[in-house]
Amino acid sequence: MFRNTKWFKSVGGFFLSLVFFSCQNEQTTFKIIYSSDEPIVQIAQKMKYILDKSKYLETELIIGQGSIANVDSLLAGSADLAIIENHTPVDDSITSILPFYTQILHILYLNDEKITAFKPLVEGKKVFMGLEGSGTHRFMQNLFQFFEVDPSKVQVTDNPFDMEVYASFGDIIKDENLVGLEEFKLFGFDDVDRFGRGSIAEAICLKFPQMKPFIIPTSTYRQLTPHPILTIAVDAVLVSRSDLSDESIYQLTKMLFQNHQEFNNISPLIYLDLTERFDPNLLNFPLHPGSRRYLDKDEPTFFERYAEVIGVLFSIVIALISALLSLAKWRNQTKKDRIDVFYEKIIDIKKGIPKLRSSREVREKILILQREQDKAFELLIDEKLQANESFRIYMELNKEIIQSLAVRGKAFKKIEADSGKIALSVSP
Repeated sequence: MFRNTKWFKSVGGFFLSLVFFSCQNEQTTFKIIYSSDEPIVQIAQKMKYILDKSKYLETELIIGQGSIANVDSLLAGSADLAIIENHTPVDDSITSILPFYTQILHILYLNDEKITAFKPLVEGKKVFMGLEGSGTHRFMQNLFQFFEVDPSKVQVTDNPFDMEVYASFGDIIKDENLVGLEEFKLFGFDDVDRFGRGSIAEAICLKFPQMKPFIIPTSTYRQLTPHPILTIAVDAVLVSRSDLSDESIYQLTKMLFQNHQEFNNISPLIYLDLTERFDPNLLNFPLHPGSRRYLDKDEPTFFERYAEVIGVLFSIVIALISALLSLAKWRNQTKKDRIDVFYEKIIDIKKGIPKLRSSREVREKILILQREQDKAFELLIDEKLQANESFRIYMELNKEIIQSLAVRGKAFKKIEADSGKIALSVSP
């Protein structure tokens, strides 16, 4: 269809490359909101380090004020990602990406005697249980209801240094943080021997299914754990707004799991829990489709990943082809108009052959035809004429007329020669 395919391929290739290059370099910026507790701070910073290495993902860190406030920030659109407890109230606009690690409920109390029941642990005591809106604060209130504690008999304090009972979901307590806790004891919800046989911890988890029993082994915390402690734990889950694109969450999930070793030194619990083999059905928020696609190892094809771009690109290509077809049609018509000019000249000369009266006039017409023929060849080389049937007919006709003129020219020369001899014979 197009004789000058090199030009067409160059233009088309440049256009396709330009569009593809631009779609490949689209970046997604994630705003990560996090609480100021360890190890969440370290996790957020490590996430930023990993994701910022990607050409297509970058991050911005925002310090939040607890799980509820952080979820509110997601709902308001001022943040994209957060790490919250798995028992945070559900909202349809929030989805899970992956569970990061297990948060253990530590309840420390000042008392010379061992306390084995929750109600006498907190009633009449000054209790620190995290900031209002935090996961610990909400769950302790749930435990008040579960154990029928009278809230008016509990003095809740926001000062973690002025209390008799300290409750907090968190990581394994580091050795350096055990200094100063010599007077404290660690509360357990039941005897470890009853675990698996209807313990109180299991009853709590039956009431609150996002929770799970957890055993702190002997000697984990020196004098605080002379024997195993049965407590409660909950997963810290990375969540996002549900309106974030599947592709961006797919890439985020992929990068976090492929770089999971980066998180291992933060906490032993992350080393144990950050795995692709988690059960999405245990998450309080539904799994984001992008994360599910990665876990299902459903690597998107090129066409699936860029379906929308390809659709737009296809429309543009169709428009480009239509434009090129119109251009080709116009160029063909222009070339036809040029060959028509040559036809007009050759036909005029053919019609004038009977009017020629000398070999000199014949020679002039032959020279005109030869010059026109040379000009036609130059236009053909410059691709301003097509080597089609019309051009071939023109060349044949041009050759035929030149031959006719040559024959007529010879006849005129003979006549002119004979006339010259006669003239010489009659001269005195």
